Amino acid sequence: MEGRDGGRPHYVHRDIPGLETRLSFRGKVSIVEQADPPYQSPLRIAHLVFRLAERLGIAPPPSSPTTAMPYGDEGDTLLFDADLLSDCLGVRVRLLRGWKHFESCIKGFNALGLLVEQGWRQADRLERSPAALERARRAYLRSRRDARGEPVFGDDEVATLGAAALDAVDPFEVGLWCAFAARPVICSTSSNMGVSLHEALRGMQRPTRGVLGRRYGILNADEGALVIWCPDEAADFMSTEKAEQLRALEAEAPPLTRLRTYINRRERDPGALSEALTGGGYFFPTNPQSTVELQNLLSSAIDSMAREADGDVASVLAEPNVAACLDSLDCVVDGEFVTVTRPLQTGMLGMVVPYLVMLEESLRRGDTPATSTLNQASIAAALSAAVIADGLLRTPERVSADDRRRLRPYLPHLMDFLDSGKSLGRDLPTVIHGVFDIANLQSLAQLFGVQVVRHYSGRGTAFVGLGSSSYASGNLCYGILRGAAASGGAFRGESTLHPATHALNPVAQALVFGNEMLRVMDTDGFAGLAAAEQIARVQRHATKPEPAGAASLAGYLLARLDASTLSLIEIAHAMRRAGFDRLSFLEFAGFGGADLVHRNAFIQEAHEEGPSMGQLAQNLLILLDWDLERLEALTVAEAATSARNYRSAPFNPPEVEARSYALNLYITGDNTRQPSETLCHRLIRGATEARSLAAATEQGTTGALAATAAVTLGGGGR
Repeated sequence: MEGRDGGRPHYVHRDIPGLETRLSFRGKVSIVEQADPPYQSPLRIAHLVFRLAERLGIAPPPSSPTTAMPYGDEGDTLLFDADLLSDCLGVRVRLLRGWKHFESCIKGFNALGLLVEQGWRQADRLERSPAALERARRAYLRSRRDARGEPVFGDDEVATLGAAALDAVDPFEVGLWCAFAARPVICSTSSNMGVSLHEALRGMQRPTRGVLGRRYGILNADEGALVIWCPDEAADFMSTEKAEQLRALEAEAPPLTRLRTYINRRERDPGALSEALTGGGYFFPTNPQSTVELQNLLSSAIDSMAREADGDVASVLAEPNVAACLDSLDCVVDGEFVTVTRPLQTGMLGMVVPYLVMLEESLRRGDTPATSTLNQASIAAALSAAVIADGLLRTPERVSADDRRRLRPYLPHLMDFLDSGKSLGRDLPTVIHGVFDIANLQSLAQLFGVQVVRHYSGRGTAFVGLGSSSYASGNLCYGILRGAAASGGAFRGESTLHPATHALNPVAQALVFGNEMLRVMDTDGFAGLAAAEQIARVQRHATKPEPAGAASLAGYLLARLDASTLSLIEIAHAMRRAGFDRLSFLEFAGFGGADLVHRNAFIQEAHEEGPSMGQLAQNLLILLDWDLERLEALTVAEAATSARNYRSAPFNPPEVEARSYALNLYITGDNTRQPSETLCHRLIRGATEARSLAAATEQGTTGALAATAAVTLGGGGR
């Protein structure tokens, strides 16, 4: 049973002398949390992420975001209008991507968050001593090499540089060099976090701008090292595509990355931390770690190292590499005891950036009186980061004048919003939903009491959703989300957590790709291009998200379908507008082939998630073979019923539904096999035929498409 002192489990009915009522165990690693942990400010981390992104060549969004293209040259836009999805769903939909430099993956923000924290630590220490900072600046310049490996500055030139020239050398860049030039990063991941860290370190090696008109990288080509603890190809949760991509990183020249593989996820974090300790590196886990979780990991790693040293813990902790690693974690060593002072969460704090950018772009457009955001089924840290960012902006007094000044160059409209005395929640209603992979039998959703009674987990391998690795006592993300739900913020707990099925995931992937392809087809001159040029333009700017990257849309579709506020007819119609038929969809989804074997494989896998998904898969394939005119006529009636039902069972809280909100879907990660040229050609041709038919229909008497577009869902409609 539950005890009465804050819900702690005692398993006795009353306090009994001699029995402990709370955990009081003290081992070699203990916890004394600092009230204000150093280098853990979410908004300061966000500012440094923006700064490092600039240095890596990530540009601000263009002046006209509505005409921007994913992977375009005009800037790094993250928020894109989704016209096809808006028409299909009856609400204004926007896709929230990651930076193109990281294949749109949110782990890019995660990686930069971890990197900038250590750079900040080093820069902060240098700036406390002017003499030390000057020495480090000169050493940094003296060590810079160009693309040919030649010195950028001569020794005599560096020795004679005056104060003004040295002041132009950014201490933050020097701090990043001090942190990573000679010490390895040890990353534990399922794959994408390692890929993003590799791309970030590679970007730091590229010669870009510098002082005195010279070009150099934060790191030279022979500086920096990364070890990725990733799943072995034999592990059931590792895809062939990801394994190939990781092996390609290891084969790059000059060498930067090495792979260490595991079969069981339980091996991952302890093994990576042990390697960081023995090598004096940085422990960069894909999942943030609470003080309790970090305590458990350190206890296991140090005990193992001590056994190899004949039980002498003090001598293990005195080793320079171990001491350096523990220092990077802000752990305090006293003889044979270690004290953990703070959680390891800066990777998560880096992920507040996309949510802040989403708000900035929404305010910049001036047409978004409320937002509803669906976080993808990635690690729980992505959802937690959005909740942290939203919570800060609900109490503007928590955003200091210094933070506002630092962030203004990157988020001017959001800072103006705060400076005017406005706040999220009151002046801009927000709600944040999380999506979890139904294949995760144990997930954060379970801890929040979510029950799924209509669908089964099936035999599919989870898309690594909402912290699927484990839920140890003291899980950091669960604590953050539970606190947010209890405080009445944007995340509401059980009511804002939704499952995504594997049957709907390829449908979501197809709708995202189709939406982006139609955007490309609307660009100037597209219709006059030769077929090969059309395909090339589509392949550059339209991407298929990886499974976890499309899970936010899959979860939303499932929630609406189960609530009878969306019809499969509407989904099939949108897919046909994007050029998909049964055969092209099956090929897109990885079930290529015209025979019944491939069709039945898709239906069978869906049926393993229950009869609802099995029936959906079977009917979807039937509908995709129907004549488009027939689908259009059916869609009008189905969309009207969906809108009527939605008013009785809205997806969002009343304060959001009452306004013309924007539905923002995290679509993250294009690290997956993209459609072939042949398939792209078929989809372009199918979408062109659908548009021609739509134009003819609108000029006729049916007007089905026009009627469909006119259906809206209350305040959230267009």
